[in-house]
Amino acid sequence: AIETPDSFALRVFWDFDPAHRVHCSSLGDYAEGFRFYFEQAVARRLASTRPVAVAVSGGLDSSSILAVAHGLHQGRPGSFAPVIGLTYSPADGSPADE
Repeated sequence: AIETPDSFALRVFWDFDPAHRVHCSSLGDYAEGFRFYFEQAVARRLASTRPVAVAVSGGLDSSSILAVAHGLHQGRPGSFAPVIGLTYSPADGSPADE
């Protein structure tokens, strides 16, 4: 949505086809494609002039995001924002303790 003091407009800025299928010739090609798009998605979120925080739960998904973000920043520190990993650790025995 784009809103100004004088107008309001809805605009589609992305779309996808749920019927679209990707067919690669090998498992390695699928892995390479995933890595490419995963790194691209993380890199787009590092477009900041300030440090970027990543909430890390200890699972593989958030840890992977933090690792890729850190690697991108280390590889090109002037191109990507610094990354800060944050986590919440409740007191032992807390209802939030997993």
